Amino acid sequence: MQEPARVLPEVASVLLGVGDAGLLAPAARAEVQRIMTSYVGVLRRAEGLETAVRELAELGRGGAEPGVEAWEATNLYTVASAIVAAARRREETRGSHWREDFPERADGTWRGRLVTRLAGNVLTTTYESLEGKRS
Repeated sequence: MQEPARVLPEVASVLLGVGDAGLLAPAARAEVQRIMTSYVGVLRRAEGLETAVRELAELGRGGAEPGVEAWEATNLYTVASAIVAAARRREETRGSHWREDFPERADGTWRGRLVTRLAGNVLTTTYESLEGKRS
């Protein structure tokens, strides 16, 4: 079981590599979907999550012309990046999302929530404890 002191102060940041123009090509949508289905499904492992990070980073080379499809691909990429960041941080099985490498719940460590914020092109994920707060 992971020590709470190790989890609580950590902040994970993901630089969204979507280039200067910031929009992914519409064709990237299918690749984001493939990456998430292959490595970030209901059954997860650290190795698969690391592969997802690498493959998503390889996609993040924006420059597409603005349009509905480009915005949809970029939004999907952003949400996928947030999900991967949170899944990498939460080293336990909770609800219907299973970490095969962490098969048990860790209530003592994970009585809280992960909050992800987007500022510019950086996603920041922090852990907020619920201890002492009403749920």
